[in-house]
Amino acid sequence: MTSVAIATLVDEDNFGNRLQNWALQEALLRMGCDMVETIVSVPGAHNGYEPVTRAYHLIRGQGRAVVRAGLQRLASGPPAIEAHVSPLAEFSRSRVRFGARYSSPAAHGVLPDGYDHVIVGSDQVWNPVFGLPLGLDFLEFAREEQRIAYAGSFGVDSIPRRLRTRYRSGLAGIPHLSVREVQGQRIVRQLSGRDAVRVVDPTLLHDDSFWLSFARERELPPRPAFAAVALLAASGSRKAEASIERLEEEGLGVVDLLAREGEGRHGKSSPQEFLNLISAAECVLTDSFHVASFALLFGKPLELLGRPGMNSRLATLLDIVGLTDSEFLKDGTGRIDRFDSAQVLERIAAARGRSLDYLVRSLD
Repeated sequence: MTSVAIATLVDEDNFGNRLQNWALQEALLRMGCDMVETIVSVPGAHNGYEPVTRAYHLIRGQGRAVVRAGLQRLASGPPAIEAHVSPLAEFSRSRVRFGARYSSPAAHGVLPDGYDHVIVGSDQVWNPVFGLPLGLDFLEFAREEQRIAYAGSFGVDSIPRRLRTRYRSGLAGIPHLSVREVQGQRIVRQLSGRDAVRVVDPTLLHDDSFWLSFARERELPPRPAFAAVALLAASGSRKAEASIERLEEEGLGVVDLLAREGEGRHGKSSPQEFLNLISAAECVLTDSFHVASFALLFGKPLELLGRPGMNSRLATLLDIVGLTDSEFLKDGTGRIDRFDSAQVLERIAAARGRSLDYLVRSLD
């Protein structure tokens, strides 16, 4: 009997965040874990957003979108059901199994009864823009031998000097340490001298057939040829507008995957519809790591727009699939029109195998 708790960000306004949480849960269950639950962090357990850190990253040119993302950290887990619940929130509350409650930053070495291991990750669990790093982020409420980091991301290119001692001690207490990006490996090495294992994002722990089967739970009506667009930091920029104009000139309609409809950011869009649109698109324009991951899984031509200070995740993704000659790696913008989709899937499968091996060893 093996039971695992997951400590991650819970953001019911973000498709990638919710899908990676569910994907890690399902991967662990497939591996034979008997119980997998995501920890609910109750209000007050986090110090919240930190203005000094925000100013630091603004100065380093990482953009207002990163700062906005910091304000969106939802650490309270699944809230009470409201009159209007977006399909993404409904998916999160029905598919992700929530369990133990983390209520105190002072809790140390006491993992709630019923769990053998606790995994922090994936997503930007160590991003200092989202708030001061706390015991939840470094699993300090569990015994050291129970702690595992899976595909943790810092989301930034460096840690502010005044926080490095805290990060150094927090990382030192996690015996099984893995990250999602090359830049994360560099940060860990600089802070602790350790070599973190690089593993794939949880969404890539499943193959394209898994995601397509899930997407087909909710079919979309046919539509004329279109490009799927998902822009976060790059939304409204000159490069983005120029790319969209070019797509329209090529005779493609444009479907904004993140368009606002109704009361929620994603309105009536469900995760199934989100994935269906990516798989049905002629091409994908994005600055989102998770959208790019799904586009490559589905073999879609891709145009990437960079996000200042946050390009390591996309560069790492391109390295995994063997597209290291992409223009994106040269100037932060690039079209990937032609690639061998079978070869891309083979390389993802190989990286998936190594990542699952890491999980098996860590849980042993």
